[in-house]
Amino acid sequence: MNGLSVLVIDDDYFDCETIKRGLKGETVSVANDLKTGMEYLNKYKFDLILLDVNLPDANGLAALPYVKQICCKAKIIMISENVYSGLDEIVKAYGGVTIAPKGVLGKEYLQKLTNEILESKAVFS
Repeated sequence: MNGLSVLVIDDDYFDCETIKRGLKGETVSVANDLKTGMEYLNKYKFDLILLDVNLPDANGLAALPYVKQICCKAKIIMISENVYSGLDEIVKAYGGVTIAPKGVLGKEYLQKLTNEILESKAVFS
């Protein structure tokens, strides 16, 4: 186990299961709405947060600055079915790392992402 603590805030069961499989060996918590996600953020520390843009109770992009404020050291990746030009810059301006289309959230992409986070943790440890 690499020791990353990951929070996935997404209401799509299939996408959450895909992410959990891709992060096998990491500690993964899932919240199916922003309210539950915020409760987790107030109770636990996370290294990585995958935050869906379209949640049943909120717009994830609008919530990003608040999530970043609560969990300032975590890397936050926005996820969405629809990624359009200019959205990555908005995500970065709000404190996120990037936005990833849900279609790329397979094992290879997630392992690359966790390796990058582990490397950055080692540098600052």
